[in-house]
Amino acid sequence: SGLQYTIFRPSYILGVDDYLTKNISKQILKKQVLIPGSGNFVLQPISIDDVCLCISAALHSSKFFNKTIDLVGPKKLLFQKLIKKSVSSKIKIKKINLELAYKKALNDANFEYGVEELNILVGNYIGNHEKLQNLCDFKFKNIESLNT
Repeated sequence: SGLQYTIFRPSYILGVDDYLTKNISKQILKKQVLIPGSGNFVLQPISIDDVCLCISAALHSSKFFNKTIDLVGPKKLLFQKLIKKSVSSKIKIKKINLELAYKKALNDANFEYGVEELNILVGNYIGNHEKLQNLCDFKFKNIESLNT
């Protein structure tokens, strides 16, 4: 077609109202956060503010034309470490067998995680932040904990 394009492949996008933050916040209110399986799933979250800046940059710069870019933050984090940094010591952190978590996700509408969320967690979806950083003219935020 000859149209210019930019394809962003996002990691977890964290902000005030994102799914993961809301999910963990709900669990904190119940005084217990569940970690499926080992919790050693690698995330590379990016802040919503950085996402907005990247999209704006892509709209105004030919450097982004005809590229597929990982929309990921600068730091890779283990899910269980992200949770431990995000909750106070008064909140119980409980691991749940991964197979059981999938069964509950399929059969219990009130379970903390859905099948898609579990798939994203265990998929270890990470990307090339350096490529994104080279295209953008700003410093990305380091996300060390959820905005809970």
